[in-house]
Parts: sequence; C-alpha cells; structure tokens
Amino acid sequence: MRRKRFLAAIIDFAIILLIGQLLMLLNLTHINYVTNIIFSLIFTLIICKDNMNGQSVGKYLMRIQIVDLQTDIEALNIKTMIRNIFLCLWPIEVIFFLIKPDRRLGDYVSKTKLIEVSQSQPLKLSKSDLKALLICFVIVLALSSLGVLFSSINFPLVKLLFK
Repeated sequence: MRRKRFLAAIIDFAIILLIGQLLMLLNLTHINYVTNIIFSLIFTLIICKDNMNGQSVGKYLMRIQIVDLQTDIEALNIKTMIRNIFLCLWPIEVIFFLIKPDRRLGDYVSKTKLIEVSQSQPLKLSKSDLKALLICFVIVLALSSLGVLFSSINFPLVKLLFK
C-alpha cells in the first residue's frame, strides 16, 4: 500500500505541475491578477484532486480510494478537501507517511483512510464535484488576493515583485 500511495502522489503532482507550467507559459502578460488566478487554480487542483469518487488520477491508476474511516464508504468531497488542505504542511505529512504509511495527518483530521479497490469506477466529474471545485476556487482566489494585497502593503519588496 505504501508504494501505491507514493506512486499515486507522484502521478498527481506531476499532472498538477504540468498543468501549472502550461498555464504559466500561457501567461505572457505577467500581470499580477492573472498570476494570482493561476496560483489559485493550482492550489484548488491540489485541494480538490480527490473529489472524483474519492480518487485522483493517480489513485485511480493505483487502484486505491479514500473512504470514510467509520463507514468504509467513499469519502465526501468536503472530507477529501479537508484532507488535502494539510498537504500545505508537507514536511509534517512526510513524517506521518514515514511513521505510519497507512494514514497521514490529513486522514486523521478528516477521519478518512485509503483502501485498495479491485476495480475502480470510471473517473467522472459530477455536478456536485464541479460545484465544490468552483466554490473552492473562489475561496482560494479571494484569500490569495487578500494575501497579496496585505503583503504588498506591509512588505514593499512584495509590491515590487507583483507590479
């Protein structure tokens, strides 16, 4: 399971990095708000990557799925999103992975776990998945915009970088 989990993470982050690099290459304007939108989109992809049947592309390929800890039923979108927010604390997540490879910090907080599945359902984005993605993107964009605004007021160097 540890190997599958590790390979799934590599696949997921390779896809997200590829999308991020393509978006940054398309951003020929280098305008602050366009860059902010791109970073918000990348962060949203990280948070919402497991919203399709409790699986990401990497988890689908490795045939593993996020389920509720108590019911063993596919985890709700909100649980997978809470679980993935903790990826921001990746050094702590790595320590959890090394100590307890079956569950990471995000799993403990969201009360989820990973299981192996014999045959994965086809990945599909439902309307509720798209709604969650859109809501998450709006929230992340608003928070990142506030962060850039306040950091440029308090730190002139940030203002120079994001001119």
